[in-house]
Amino acid sequence: MVSRAIIKKPWFIRSLLVAMIVVLILGWLWGQEPATFKVREQAIITMKQDGFEQMPKGFVYTNTLTHMLEVLVEKPGGYLSNDIALPGVVLDNVQGWEYGVSIVLRHASQVLVDYFATSPMQSNNKDYIAIWPYYYQTSYSWAFPSAEQDLKKVIKAMHLYMQRLYKAEDDKEQSHFYANPENLSYQLKKMKITLYGLSKRLKGSSEDFLSIPERFPNITIEPLFMQKTPWLLVDDYFYWARGASWALLHIFKAIKVDFEELVVEKKAMMTLNLIIFTLESSLSPRVFTGYDFEVTRADSVSMAGYFDRVMTLTIIFLELINQPTR
Repeated sequence: MVSRAIIKKPWFIRSLLVAMIVVLILGWLWGQEPATFKVREQAIITMKQDGFEQMPKGFVYTNTLTHMLEVLVEKPGGYLSNDIALPGVVLDNVQGWEYGVSIVLRHASQVLVDYFATSPMQSNNKDYIAIWPYYYQTSYSWAFPSAEQDLKKVIKAMHLYMQRLYKAEDDKEQSHFYANPENLSYQLKKMKITLYGLSKRLKGSSEDFLSIPERFPNITIEPLFMQKTPWLLVDDYFYWARGASWALLHIFKAIKVDFEELVVEKKAMMTLNLIIFTLESSLSPRVFTGYDFEVTRADSVSMAGYFDRVMTLTIIFLELINQPTR
């Protein structure tokens, strides 16, 4: 306990003010969303660091997942979801953004392990067993082991996989990336589920949307969409969606690079470009319709509109990928 005599000391007041200013500055710096990055250029940087000249199939996709994990750990303030001290513990918007990114990365990494990096003849994939701790470790664990430690294990395993991809063409014992329509379809289905769930939560923030059955009795809306989002969770879901949109954007860009031949063959490049454009638009500051420091229900509905468009385009893209080649 601090005595009243010490509290009244000028040096104590000055120290407290300085500490408050430092916390506010750090909170502002740590509260900024990371910028997007160019997936092909980032893969080239990694390739040059590893001392290789040719980029193998699947390298851009895997490097994109890896770099997004690195962003979570290395961004200003680091990974904040498990912070127990100021200012990280009160930056719930950033924590929501991190959770959105984490959900998409978990699904994408699972597809990598179970499909892209595993041939139909393999029953298991022991080379990538180090990736799995991240799926079971809580995002809020801050010690023994911390979430950051598990994230770094995943990053290390991903880099090992990319190293083995370089030699895949010359050595059958090395890793491979199976870029076929079936595996891509599974990834797209995972993305569709994510988009559906987030759109449902975002629409639950709108009183106008929830009142549609009363105002328009002839319109049938799926019951799952009629769940109202609690007021305290409106901004959490919004920033969760922002994080998911950021991660989905980079994955679709990576698909455009590593699956270019397949996408062109299926005449699906225009649809893929529209998906990327819509996700880029969803991350624009113009999405915000409320005050600078307030997320309103209108903001959530605006984001839900982008997600609905992406979900529709993803379904079309999935159908094009699955159609027989003419």
